[in-house]
Amino acid sequence: MDKYLLLEATEHNWGLMGPGSWNHTEWKIQNNGEYTVSMHYNSIDGDWDSNPTAMHESGKMPQADFEHLISVSKQKWHVGIESYGCDGSAWDVRLYNPSGEVIKRWKEGYPD
Repeated sequence: MDKYLLLEATEHNWGLMGPGSWNHTEWKIQNNGEYTVSMHYNSIDGDWDSNPTAMHESGKMPQADFEHLISVSKQKWHVGIESYGCDGSAWDVRLYNPSGEVIKRWKEGYPD
């Protein structure tokens, strides 16, 4: 089976931010358990849009963790408590099929 993006999740910081503050984190998990995590921070110099700072980590999930992720991804996804505030975080999680189509999506903390 060819490798493809299985799951992509983004967490956004909706709290107070300044220079050097965490902005958002992106997780990308392939169907073979390989992952990349990118943590994005506002730049220190204040030019946040054109000069962000990012840290990246990649690797492969332990088989038991990957199997648990697959099991959870097959369950019904539901939104818990509505949390549309400006002090916290928001999540956007997408599950893909091999052709790249989104087959499940869960959003929490975003206004409609």
